[in-house]
Amino acid sequence: MAASFKNTDEEISFCLKQVSIYSNRATLLLKRKEEVSTSSPRKGKRIKKQYLSDEQRDKLYQKAIS
Repeated sequence: MAASFKNTDEEISFCLKQVSIYSNRATLLLKRKEEVSTSSPRKGKRIKKQYLSDEQRDKLYQKAIS
């Protein structure tokens, strides 16, 4: 998608909006992936939450923004 800009400020503004959009998407993806169910609620067990390590979170973030 090629866009033409009248000036540099307009181009910078557009780029910042794009970065903000992708950052918000990545944050939502991380929130969804961060909590992983380790037991089935159907069996009546309490659901334990397992959190991603920092390394896994960084990999997921990079994948989300690429």
